[in-house]
Amino acid sequence: MSTVRQHASRPVAFSGAGENLKEELRPTVLAFPEDYEAMDTPTSAMTQDKTVAEVMTTDLVTLKLNDTLRLADDLMNLAKLRHFPVLDDAKVVGLVNQTDLLHASMRSLARHPKNTLRHALGMVAVKDVMKPANTVSVATSIQDAAGLLVEKGIESLLVLDGERLVGLVSRTDLLRELARR
Repeated sequence: MSTVRQHASRPVAFSGAGENLKEELRPTVLAFPEDYEAMDTPTSAMTQDKTVAEVMTTDLVTLKLNDTLRLADDLMNLAKLRHFPVLDDAKVVGLVNQTDLLHASMRSLARHPKNTLRHALGMVAVKDVMKPANTVSVATSIQDAAGLLVEKGIESLLVLDGERLVGLVSRTDLLRELARR
């Protein structure tokens, strides 16, 4: 059954001969489908069925625990990336992003004001500034991934197939998918 809602408009005053015109100018009546409330959600059924494996970035550049922030800065600038998974051998141990690098740069320069930024960044190891990795499996829905990003206040999730790193899904990836709908 459809729900009918009447469009609000100003009343129009008519007298005598304008009765037919009055009927023609009645406020517009809008009919909404039964599933109108379901349409109010930001994702369609197709989007809800998608997994992070379908929208994630798979061309990753990773860092090692003992790499320096200078290397991370160079990679961010050259490759135009914002997130770097940190590995210890093949095991995911953390994540460094653009914001982490900026904060660490400022702290390093404050401690060593006579150094250049590159020199200061070369004195800090990735393991000293990385954050714990937030991970999801390849089967995680994009809706669940988006919920985790919001809930934890983070920008990206690392995607694992078992214990193996296979991708990264960021807010940008999820917004791009939503924009396609």
